[in-house]
Amino acid sequence: MELTEAEIAMLPLVVRQQYEADLAASRRAADEQAAKQPETDRPEEIAPENPAPAAPVASDDGLRHRFDVLQGKYNAEVPRLHDELRATRSENERLRAELAAMSRPEQTAPQQPANVVAGGEEYGFGEGEAKWIADVARSALQDDIAALKQSAQAMEEQRAQAAAERFYADLDKAAPGWRETWQDAGFASWLDDNGVRQPLQAVVDANDARGIAFYINTYRQQQKTATPARPTAAEKLAGMVEPERGRAAELPAAKPMLRREDLHRLSMDFGGGRITKAEFDKQIVPFEAAEREGRLI
Repeated sequence: MELTEAEIAMLPLVVRQQYEADLAASRRAADEQAAKQPETDRPEEIAPENPAPAAPVASDDGLRHRFDVLQGKYNAEVPRLHDELRATRSENERLRAELAAMSRPEQTAPQQPANVVAGGEEYGFGEGEAKWIADVARSALQDDIAALKQSAQAMEEQRAQAAAERFYADLDKAAPGWRETWQDAGFASWLDDNGVRQPLQAVVDANDARGIAFYINTYRQQQKTATPARPTAAEKLAGMVEPERGRAAELPAAKPMLRREDLHRLSMDFGGGRITKAEFDKQIVPFEAAEREGRLI
């Protein structure tokens, strides 16, 4: 069975050349055999549609062997080449379809306005436009922002100055001349000897003018006299209320004496954070009165 021209063209070059050589040899052998036969014995030849390669004569073993080899190669190569041809055609059709789709104009859906995002896109502005607007607004408000910062700083300084003036006014009222006592070396020694430097520092940190004045006045009072002066008999009688007729004389109630060690303990409790400032201010009132009246021993 001979191959068609299309099938021969698909054969590899080496196989095609061998096939054509063997086919030519087979045809020459067939022609020689036909020439030896009488004209009357020759059958009528009908040309096949796809003539196969003629079988070699039986006497030529080498030609027969080459024909079998060629036939095996043909049976192996032709189906594979058919499969490759079908795959190539399928790939070609796919590429044509993609090329046709790419050549058609794209129909994209209209873009919807973006949601609210930073930069002003909610108003239809692009990123560059939004940045430009922000820069313009920042440049226009730069002077106003600087003025507001200066105004706020000035107000803060005024508030701090007013608080300082109020603090010194309260301290001047509660302990007149306190600056001389504050610079007195004896006052510093008294703070260390009585262990009240830490409580005093606590009231200083709290800007408590009343608490600072208490320690200054206490030191001053102790410097005036070590022990309170006892009232004379005349002073005691002068302080009595004249009894009414028919009633017994009522002596004034004696006020209790307070101890400095209790005052020291109160100061230590406040300096150590064991009592609040409100509790300290409340409990120090009787000690202040006792200091003025000479009842602090």
